[in-house]
Amino acid sequence: MTPLDPAYLGAIASQIATMSSVLGGFAITFFVTLLVFTEAGRAARLAIIASACAAGLFIAAVGASVDVVISTHPGAPDAIHAESLDYSRIVAVLAFSGAIFALAFAIGASGWMRSRVVGLATSLAAGVSLFLFVSTLMVSPAS
Repeated sequence: MTPLDPAYLGAIASQIATMSSVLGGFAITFFVTLLVFTEAGRAARLAIIASACAAGLFIAAVGASVDVVISTHPGAPDAIHAESLDYSRIVAVLAFSGAIFALAFAIGASGWMRSRVVGLATSLAAGVSLFLFVSTLMVSPAS
């Protein structure tokens, strides 16, 4: 892995933790709403499972990101710096990315509970947002 300045890494982890906690709250609310207010059906089951996965992954991303923030703090003991930093970085990024995919899938699937037209529209919206999410990750910084 490319070594990053600890202050920079801590700032990124702080942002991931903040976004994950907000989006995790949304995913949990979405999950409970689907669980309580929808009728059984394939689209509902898929949306419920995907929103539950998103909520769990966002929780994991928050925990891993907080570990990175703690580990990169200037006052942290040296043993903390070395022990879990790489593992927590990987978990934070993978959990956050997986949660984004799961939440987009849940949003896309939820429209199919209403009608084919709404299903197509929500699936298109989810697909476009995933494309934009992935494309921003693939852009390399200017040299």
